[in-house]
This record gives sequence, C-alpha cells and structure tokens, in this order.
Amino acid sequence: MLSDIPSESLQNLLAAARSSSLPLGPTGLPGAPLRRGDVIEIQGSASSGKTHLLYHLLVTCVIPSEPRLLNGWNKAAVVFDLDGTFDIRRFRQLVLSRITQQHSPYALDQTGAAAVVSQSMRNLRVFRPSSSLQLVANLHSLPLYHASDLPSSEIALLVIDSVSAFYWQDRFSFEDLRPRQSHLSTGTRPAMTDAGSGTPASLSATNIVYHILQALQKFQLSHVPVTVLSNWGLHPIRQHHANDRSAGPSYGQHLHPFPAVDLHHPPISAWDILPTSDVRLNLTHQITLRPAGTSQCPSGAAWSRRGGSEEQRLKGYVRTNGVTEVQTFSLRIESDTVDLIVDGEH
Repeated sequence: MLSDIPSESLQNLLAAARSSSLPLGPTGLPGAPLRRGDVIEIQGSASSGKTHLLYHLLVTCVIPSEPRLLNGWNKAAVVFDLDGTFDIRRFRQLVLSRITQQHSPYALDQTGAAAVVSQSMRNLRVFRPSSSLQLVANLHSLPLYHASDLPSSEIALLVIDSVSAFYWQDRFSFEDLRPRQSHLSTGTRPAMTDAGSGTPASLSATNIVYHILQALQKFQLSHVPVTVLSNWGLHPIRQHHANDRSAGPSYGQHLHPFPAVDLHHPPISAWDILPTSDVRLNLTHQITLRPAGTSQCPSGAAWSRRGGSEEQRLKGYVRTNGVTEVQTFSLRIESDTVDLIVDGEH
C-alpha cells in the first residue's frame, strides 16, 4: 500500500512551499507579481519584440532594489541564447538607463551608477548552446555550475530564447528516426503509437523536446526559478467571432509535447504529460506580442547602432492560468530604454 503513495524529497517539498508563498517582486506586467516556479511562454512572429521583453524582465531581475527605490530583485539570471540575438552591450545600456532614471528624483550620479551597473552585470550569465542536445546537457549541469560559480546567489530567472531555435534540425532528425512504412508493402501492422501524438511509443524518449522538458522540470523542482521560454509563432489561430479580437492574436503550438492554447476554453491547459513519463511542467502565463503598427521590431544590435530618439511600440496580451480575462500592456522600445506600460495606467 505504501508503495502506491507518491514519494517526494524534502528538497522538492521545501521548494514547492517556497514557490507558492513568496512572490519575487514587481515586473510591470499586468496581474499579480511573478512567483517562484512560474513558467511563462512568450510567443510571437519574427521581429515581434520577444527578446526586448526578455531584456526588460532580465534587467528587473539583476538590478538591486536599493539604492533609490530601483525595485529590482537583486537575483541571478541565466540566459540560454539559442537564437544568438542577445546583445550584451545593449543589455548593459538598458541596465544603466534603468538605474539612472533620468526623469526620476532618485537618479544616481555617474559614480554611483557605474558601481550598480557592475554589481548588476555580475548577476547575469549567458550560455549559447549550438544544439538542443547541448541545451539539455547545460540544463542538467546548471545546478553544479550554480554551486561552484554562484554559491551565494539565487537563480531567480531562467530564460531560453528561443525554444524553437533548433526546431527544423530537430524535426529532421526525429522524422529520420521514424520507422519506414514497410508495412505498406509487406502487409505488417505499424508499431504502436503514443495516444494523441501519433509518435511511435518506442520513439518517445528520442523526442528532444521530452528531454528539454525533463531537464527543465528537474531544475524547477530543485531551484524554483521563474522560467521564461520565448517561442516562434508559426501557426496563427484564426478568430471565429468578432468578440475574439479583445483576446488578441494567438498561435498554435508546433512543439510537442508542449501545449496549444485554446482561446475559447480558458484557463490555459497544463503542459502535456508524455504517456511514458511523469514529465509535467505547468504553464502559468502565456504572453503574445505583436507590433502596434505595421513595421517589424529591429533586433537588439540594430537598436544599439541606431541611437537617437526613434521609438517602437509593441502590444502584449497576457493569458494567465485560471483567469479568463486577457490582460494587455504596451512595450515602448527606444535606443537606450525598454518600458512596459500596463494599458489603462500612466
């Protein structure tokens, strides 16, 4: 009888308790503050500003809360830059801009700002895996890296930009492993498949997304960071009714076993469980971005080269698990700032 009761380590139990009780602090996003253990998907078409929103969240994570009411978390952040678009120089400029707050009475002088920038940058770690397998290996080795290189810092934010970066090469490799359809000529029956996926059961473990989810879940249970995954928007979901426009754009999920979001049946469903495993990662928030106008949002490097006062605005739609209302915000991007403005607030 006791063997039928699921077991849980003390470490995981304490992590779960900490996750449910301690918010990390404000981010500017609409709704309640993010809590440890939250999992956020940021989706959008190419050049919709996903990396810029990540910059904003990362700056919030690494800067201190003091001096002068900076409202940062003063925690460590880890970025897996799979797309190769993370611009460290632009990120440093955004940190500097945030802490100097040129229009704030609490702005730091040049000497004080330099010290805070240096402190903040030490809280950031950027890794650039060149394949999904390298990403999995990096995730599995992250606890050891944390213990040896950041022993006194909490990793509060784990970012993967983007989980779709190796989609096409992984799909080619996965399709190449599928059994050849010899049953068409021999008359033999095809292999058993996992329910709902059409994937041969024997190939579940060869799906690289499964291993990414497994590694993420393991780190979530042990360290309880906020995990943010940017994702390509490849398949727009059509709006069947005029009322759907208030929910904003959304995209069907092309990564499996990652979930698709049904706009007509909130709340957002939990991420799928592979039939052959106990991997489960709950998606707590989904953010969809689109440019407010017709132009695409330039990359971080392009903004660094521009200078001047040119401005780009993006529209964000936040879907929260268990909340039927879709909340909105605007993201204002300039050469040296990224500001998040909740719609209806000034």
